[in-house]
Amino acid sequence: MRITLKPRGNKFKELDGIEIDKLTEVEIISKSVTEIPTELLHSGITKIQLLTPKMSIVPETFSNMVNLKFLRLKNAPEVKELSHLHFKNLEEVYLSGLSLSEFPHFISESALSIQVLDLHGNKISEVPNYVHGMDKLKRLILDSNNIDTFLLTKEGLTSLLYLSLDNNPFSEEEKKRIESVFKITF
Repeated sequence: MRITLKPRGNKFKELDGIEIDKLTEVEIISKSVTEIPTELLHSGITKIQLLTPKMSIVPETFSNMVNLKFLRLKNAPEVKELSHLHFKNLEEVYLSGLSLSEFPHFISESALSIQVLDLHGNKISEVPNYVHGMDKLKRLILDSNNIDTFLLTKEGLTSLLYLSLDNNPFSEEEKKRIESVFKITF
């Protein structure tokens, strides 16, 4: 069962009468939400989308969603840290418009299952080596970060179909190297 919530403030009146334990997909769209009700973060959730710009802390209870396959957290610039979260089965990860300075640790925990990884619009300066072995990764989007060197090769990203690195501070020499390796243009 899927639910889209558009609460005002931190009041989730839409949850009244909902069998929360039957939910598998949750989408929360709100300019004022700062916290997510912990009862929504249960093991049956496979997809969660949060468009909550006022949120600053993602609670550790997110890790209760052990069957989570799809995670989207968008335009929450106060979120700087996600290292306290743990997921092993993620397939699609969209963490855009946050203030992350590094790849969240749970990316490495789900490295063998992730197919889409979108971390655009953060403050990431380095791509960790384990990304090189993400065999199922089809889409990698790292636009608008602080990456100045991209040491990955096509051989390490055998399933990669789409790579986007625009608006990073690459030197002209590094751009040419990346363009020749991945057959992309800046």
